Amino acid sequence: MAVAVAQASGLAPLVGRVAAQNGDQQRTVIADRLNVRAGAGLGNSVIAVLSYGDTVSIAGGTTWADGYEWVEIAVWGANIGGWVASRYLSDGAEPPQDRVRVSDGPLNVRAEPSLSGEIYITAPTGAYGTIVDPNIVESDGYSWVCVQFDHNSVVGWVALAFLEYVDAA
Repeated sequence: MAVAVAQASGLAPLVGRVAAQNGDQQRTVIADRLNVRAGAGLGNSVIAVLSYGDTVSIAGGTTWADGYEWVEIAVWGANIGGWVASRYLSDGAEPPQDRVRVSDGPLNVRAEPSLSGEIYITAPTGAYGTIVDPNIVESDGYSWVCVQFDHNSVVGWVALAFLEYVDAA
């Protein structure tokens, strides 16, 4: 487990207690990078960064802030405890995919992974979305991914070269 720790003091009792009590309450990180925050909400400081596949124990309840459901977690053996956005932890359901932003727009969102695919919409630079299919399709000299854009819920294919990955909450 490769965990980047910014600060983790005084958390050993919490981590040990939670890991012992919640062995059946473990989840896996399903984002490339997941910030562990000092409190629930984007305004709280980042105290550690977890990676895809890291295992956490659920340490407490949930709360809503800044458009996310936050859950208190602990990482066994790393003396890390804090809050993460629950959508980036496994729960047995289909996990959310990577978050992306249009870095070079306007970007055509197409019905098919091809330059000849029908254009559904044009996404502006800075538009956010979620990759909904982890399979990348190579066509017409581009790597294509299927994305659902936040601003209008349209799902379509875009060239990966015009996107950038963004960190999870």
